[in-house]
Amino acid sequence: MSEATIISLMKKAGTRSVILDLSCALRGLRASPFFTFVAVTTLTLGIAFSGIVFSVVNSVLLRSLPYPDAHQLVILQTQERQGRVLEDLTASAFFSVRDHATSLENVAAICPFDAGFNLAASR
Repeated sequence: MSEATIISLMKKAGTRSVILDLSCALRGLRASPFFTFVAVTTLTLGIAFSGIVFSVVNSVLLRSLPYPDAHQLVILQTQERQGRVLEDLTASAFFSVRDHATSLENVAAICPFDAGFNLAASR
């Protein structure tokens, strides 16, 4: 027997084996409908959950912000001498950065809650 004939027979046997395995699996699933229901439901929920997690990760972490040159945006924070980072930048610190920073093209500040005002300035 030539090598090509042996490979051809192995492929046919492999295909037959897969078909037999699938028919056996389908017979088993038909024999126990409750297990089939649980398995299909589990697979459905797992696939749906994976899609939801990907959508959230994509929108929050992977996609860039909807601003021109979003890779150049920075967040400024103040830091105490002990090293603790303060969340908010004071108005006086904002005006100081706006007036003296030479490496920033524009400076703007927002208030994360509804305070009724926003500080914004451009050079």
